[in-house]
Amino acid sequence: MSLLGFDAMAGKRGDGLHPVLRDLLERRQALETDSRIADLAGMRGQIVQAGPNPTPAPGAFRPGNVIDFKLRAAELALDVENSKAAKGTA
Repeated sequence: MSLLGFDAMAGKRGDGLHPVLRDLLERRQALETDSRIADLAGMRGQIVQAGPNPTPAPGAFRPGNVIDFKLRAAELALDVENSKAAKGTA
C-alpha cells in the first residue's frame, strides 16, 4: 500500500500526512501513471547519440579533459599585450 493509501485510512480518523507532502505524493503518482511521460533514467541504454562526440580545439585540452592553464595564461597575456598595442599604451 502506498503512503497515499495510508493517508486515506488515517484521514478517516482525523489524522494524515502534511498537506504539502500529500500534494507532492499525488503529483508524483500522476506523473508515474501518465503514459505521455517517458522514464529517461530507465532508458539510458536505449538512447542513441545523434552525432559524433564534439572535439576540443587542438592544443587546448590534454587527455582526460585537463586544461593546460599555462597555455591559456599565455593566450590571455598575448591578448592583453595586443589590446595595449592597439590602444597605443604599450
